[in-house]
Amino acid sequence: TVIATGGLAPIFFNATDAIQHADPDITLVGLLEIHRLNISEKA
Repeated sequence: TVIATGGLAPIFFNATDAIQHADPDITLVGLLEIHRLNISEKA
């Protein structure tokens, strides 16, 4: 499985059949999850 990430992910996803999924926000989602884990550890 190939996942395109970042702001240009949709462009590459639409330009080729080699990419099965595009997620332009995966980094932000991951950072938010890390933040939530850090907040819950401090409480």
